[in-house]
Amino acid sequence: MSSLLGHVLLSYDLRNRHNEVKANMSKRGYYALITLGQNQYRLPNTTLYKNNVSTDQALIDLRDACLQEGATLEKAVAVIGAQWAAYDSGT
Repeated sequence: MSSLLGHVLLSYDLRNRHNEVKANMSKRGYYALITLGQNQYRLPNTTLYKNNVSTDQALIDLRDACLQEGATLEKAVAVIGAQWAAYDSGT
């Protein structure tokens, strides 16, 4: 169990109910974009960001959201980011 808090990126694969899980995670304070300097970047479709959370808590939140929404979670990874770079084609 990791209790280290930080800027967490959470990436996951679901079998179903993608929009419902993403909306549930948004209510829990997770974002589908990051801000770097003056620019905002959309994250890949099944990646979310939250500050001041542990990697363990991020996975717990995702599992709980999946249970609440009746989604099948196939796999997930949560990492604390220390240095950021981003690209978004805007499409």
